[in-house]
Amino acid sequence: MKRISRFISIILWLELISACALPPELAEDVTQITSIPQPAFTQTISTATATMEPAVPIPQSTGDEFNPIITSRVQPDSPTTYILNVLFDEHTKQLEVYETIDYLNQTGVVLERLPLEVPPNSAEGQFELHTLGVGENVGENVGENDEVGAYTLEGGHLSLDLPVPLEPDERVTVQLQYVLHLMEQPGVLGYTWRQVNVCNWYAFVPPYQPGSGWMVNDYHSIGEYLVYDTADFDVGIRLKQANPDLIVVGSVPGQRSDTGWQFHADGVRTFVWTASEEYEILTLEEYPDITAYVFPCDMEAGWAALTEAASARDLYSEVYGEPTQDHVFLIEADFYDGMEYDGLFFLGYDYFERYGGDEKDYLTAIAVHEMAHQWWFAAVGNDAANEPWLDESLATYSELVFYEAAYPEDGEWWWDYRVEWFQPHGCVDSTIYQYETTRPYINAVYLRGVKMIDAIRELMGDEAFFAFLRAYYQAGTGQIMTGEDFFSIAVEHTDADIERILWRYFER
Repeated sequence: MKRISRFISIILWLELISACALPPELAEDVTQITSIPQPAFTQTISTATATMEPAVPIPQSTGDEFNPIITSRVQPDSPTTYILNVLFDEHTKQLEVYETIDYLNQTGVVLERLPLEVPPNSAEGQFELHTLGVGENVGENVGENDEVGAYTLEGGHLSLDLPVPLEPDERVTVQLQYVLHLMEQPGVLGYTWRQVNVCNWYAFVPPYQPGSGWMVNDYHSIGEYLVYDTADFDVGIRLKQANPDLIVVGSVPGQRSDTGWQFHADGVRTFVWTASEEYEILTLEEYPDITAYVFPCDMEAGWAALTEAASARDLYSEVYGEPTQDHVFLIEADFYDGMEYDGLFFLGYDYFERYGGDEKDYLTAIAVHEMAHQWWFAAVGNDAANEPWLDESLATYSELVFYEAAYPEDGEWWWDYRVEWFQPHGCVDSTIYQYETTRPYINAVYLRGVKMIDAIRELMGDEAFFAFLRAYYQAGTGQIMTGEDFFSIAVEHTDADIERILWRYFER
């Protein structure tokens, strides 16, 4: 049965555009969209235990050194808010960070300890904690303390004793001062000669799930492991050395001044930023809500990626529902891969360099895949380590949704090129910890996941299937969803026996 024929009803009410290409023989070495390069020493972690000393205020330098953003906007009814004041030394690639977390307890239980995830401390030498405290009490330099007491820091996990138990719907303020030493390495946290990327960089409170507790996962080299609640952000990035040529791009549009940038974001999963003097800025008049930042040598491919991603954004808005972000930034990455964040995603330079001039290309496929993560990650959250299929298989299937609508003649090509060529096998409900290499993980979670979702679509029929996805998106926006949620909503839209499909694709 020709799969491309099934989407004609959607094509009638959607008009799209675009361009891109890559020969199939090159597809074998395209690992795509999962693991981001990490430093070689990630198995060696930094550990600290300490007690907090009373009342030492967080330094708030002024003048040429540092000028924090205004922090008074947090109101009693505000969600959890992260206020991050950063002093960036472009020469040493060092960030001095003053962070305030105004945490709202929405767990439904009384909290005596509060966990914080500190991703950069998973690698030795990147994270240097100076002070930590609750409310007005800020600890002395942790290097001077060696007693077990108020908090523990082991790898990327910090556990903080609260001086007073935190009741449901009450707030607590946590303050940290730390230094990030960025490593010279390609990836989402580090720098190369032409780009600085600052992702997974701040301390944050993980989500809490009733019945199972805090959603805290250990770092693994394959896939993604961090789980984020939505929150508000105020971020100020000040340059230690003035550089009018440096372009800084954050998860939301920012305001630039003579000394730096300021960003404000409401209800987002993450805040990340990237900086470069090399970026060329691309915009399309007909798509003002997406901007691309690419390197000068890749302008032709940059226009193609921008056009395809923008038309995909329009399509997904119609098929799934309106996105939660008003603007999306596409960033060419100085590393090999793609990676999604809320409001911003990276596309590896290799996709741009291999661009062949039409849509049959990884540049197009991965651009629309990463755009789909604005729905299946940024809006609808999930446990990326233990149920990665929930966002990755849906984002990959969204590639097919795009091709069926924009390039219906390429539907069979997509199946052959992106899925069947790899002869995928494995269990869709695998965790990231079951894999030590990337290809088997992709084959099971992404590609077998696509086959499972397509089987559900075949069983339900197009009308019920897309009504189900819209209902799942609506129910999951701003939430952390599970596989149980996914299938519970699915069965509300069909009388067909979906369970028989699970026997074929699921291990558990």
